[in-house]
Amino acid sequence: MWVSSAKKKQVTLNRAMGRIINQTFSYGHEVEADGQRSESRNRRNLPCLVFRTDEQDAGVAGITLDMSLQGLSFYSSKPLEPGAYLIIVRSNQETLALKGECLHCQAQPLGAYYSGFALTEVMEPKDNEDLFQAIESYDAERIAVRSKQ
Repeated sequence: MWVSSAKKKQVTLNRAMGRIINQTFSYGHEVEADGQRSESRNRRNLPCLVFRTDEQDAGVAGITLDMSLQGLSFYSSKPLEPGAYLIIVRSNQETLALKGECLHCQAQPLGAYYSGFALTEVMEPKDNEDLFQAIESYDAERIAVRSKQ
């Protein structure tokens, strides 16, 4: 049976996000699907680092607020422009490198920013060895360069 590349990417993304959601603990009530969201969100606080894929930058650190199989939201101390990003999420068990689109960024009290991302793809370690080595050593410059590839 032939399966499209887009379908394979979606299945891989759903599996990866399902793993990270199941490996971590919820800190509150889940956010149910509604008119704005097609699926429920799982409240998770995990360290997150995002890089624009069309710029050379040092990345923006933050913490996730909630996650679903196809999206996540996170808080940071810097605003994010809508557009394509490399998103790195780390749990105790694994590091995920995801491609996604920032859909919105809203200012919050105390200088924080709340951003929402639609996730599009998982970057597999076996296909992106240099990126994952840069992540492990937290070489922000190398991560930014690799996020464009």
